[in-house]
Amino acid sequence: MGRTGTISLKLALEILLGQPCYHSYEISTKHRDHISVWREIFEKLKHDPSGQISGDQIRHLFRDYRASTDHPVCALHRQLMDIYPQAKFILTTRDSHSWIKSIRETVMPHKPHFPPTFAGRLGERLVLGAGFLYANTLSFNYALGWDVDITDDDQCAQAFDRRIDEITQTIPAERLLIYRISDGWEPLCRFLNLPIPNVPFPHANSRDDMQLMFDTMRRRRNMMLLIVLFGLLALIALYIILPVCLVKLT
Repeated sequence: MGRTGTISLKLALEILLGQPCYHSYEISTKHRDHISVWREIFEKLKHDPSGQISGDQIRHLFRDYRASTDHPVCALHRQLMDIYPQAKFILTTRDSHSWIKSIRETVMPHKPHFPPTFAGRLGERLVLGAGFLYANTLSFNYALGWDVDITDDDQCAQAFDRRIDEITQTIPAERLLIYRISDGWEPLCRFLNLPIPNVPFPHANSRDDMQLMFDTMRRRRNMMLLIVLFGLLALIALYIILPVCLVKLT
């Protein structure tokens, strides 16, 4: 799940595999057309207890990728086991209380980066893509359990621990690596049967990195909103002034 080292793992897998690794960052920057597909998938799962999803749909989303980390994919380990019967799974872990603290300080604060207002929704559309946060929240809630109040830190931390237990009991041991980013290359390469590369293990998206990213995102949002506002004011001014000019000319 997010805030367990998924960006570092993404970068490491791209070094090892030589091909792109899917991540929520890819959705907001390269594949905004995927947002509606993920929303549809998780809305269906919310109302369908069978948990079935279209393998063709998933394979189409991942057609240019060799691996995937983070949301929304991390919520679908049961389905992916069937869709990709030869796939291996890497469970990145950390202490649940430090995890929820990091979540609240970065990707899902109690005071949202883009509040449910006109300006907030417009900012989300401009910076992340329309509906990105809703789709991401659906996947987060599905991963922890629909009955979990994702605004409650204790419930989230407990659900995080339950999820780790459920994954370790569901995925066969030969297909699962329980991993902390601090473990570095050796266990990861051994699990994937790949040589250890002669480069340092990538470390990215620390809490400070994320705070800087969200500060930059907020500045970008505010700048875009100002541009939109000035554009609207210019149109209004033109609408008012142009008829006056035409009257004077006649």
